Amino acid sequence: MENINPYDLAFAFTRRPEVTDANVATGMCPDDTVLVELAGGQVVVFNVQDGYPAVVLGTLYADADGIREHDPLESIHHDFEGEGDYGDGVGDLIAQCTGGVTTMDTVEFFRDRKWPDTDSRILEIPVVGLGNITVQDWSMLDDVRFAGYLLPEPLQDRYFGLLEQDDDPPEAAWDAFMDDLWEAVYAMGPEEQADWFREIHDPATIRARYWVHDGIEYLDAAHTMPRDE
Repeated sequence: MENINPYDLAFAFTRRPEVTDANVATGMCPDDTVLVELAGGQVVVFNVQDGYPAVVLGTLYADADGIREHDPLESIHHDFEGEGDYGDGVGDLIAQCTGGVTTMDTVEFFRDRKWPDTDSRILEIPVVGLGNITVQDWSMLDDVRFAGYLLPEPLQDRYFGLLEQDDDPPEAAWDAFMDDLWEAVYAMGPEEQADWFREIHDPATIRARYWVHDGIEYLDAAHTMPRDE
């Protein structure tokens, strides 16, 4: 890749589950700055380095106030030279922002029986899609009371309040609730998302889980404990 297109770069960020918003802010200096908001509340400012049109430089802030107060957390960068698309580069930039936990490829759940609609006791899920799958599986639970008790605590009362309305609450209220649920799940780390997935799928039947990166199994998402050590 010879020249970074900031609009294509911003679009690539929006396709990541760790990102809540990404856009090009031409009013900042330098022009065509890409602003990325992460699910955990952090904000990253990306620019293309003068003279090096394939290199993206980024500055991570705790929140938008950090930009105004010139209080950065750290600097990151990625060289897109020779890459055919933005996927791997964006993944690397996000991994740098989140301390590397997103570098895990998949998470494996080992069950004492076959997973539904499969012939295996092992279910392997891409880490970047774990939050999406967990929310979808939660939304398909038949027991709505049980589903409510599985929610993060700040959302439980609100969920039960919607259920207990005599008249069906307006669709907009459910949409707003689901938006907040998605935000809460994206703000979780991979370990928290995996814990929630386990609770949804009968934790008594799930015997183990392992995190996989480059074919190596780890006991933790931060890849500090290889399984065989």
